[in-house]
Amino acid sequence: MPRPGVSTHAGASPGDVRRRFKLRFDERAGTWSFTCKGRRGDWADDWADDGLVDADAKGLPAALPVQVRVGGFVQGGLAPVGYSAKTGRGGKAKQ
Repeated sequence: MPRPGVSTHAGASPGDVRRRFKLRFDERAGTWSFTCKGRRGDWADDWADDGLVDADAKGLPAALPVQVRVGGFVQGGLAPVGYSAKTGRGGKAKQ
């Protein structure tokens, strides 16, 4: 059973997509934050439109569309990120 605030989706076979999503609430600031990771997926075509390409990059500015749905509540927008990657090895986008 996942810990509270952590949703992990994993496939049954080694080639399946792996995703991890963490949702946290900062009581002092009254804000929510989340972290998500994806592995073994093929999102290259979808993310290329957002500036995440298979090329050497370091701190390349990009904006990713994000949508979070909790129960019946949906919130979305563009998340500004810095993208770093190595050709043929994948990349990371961090806010």
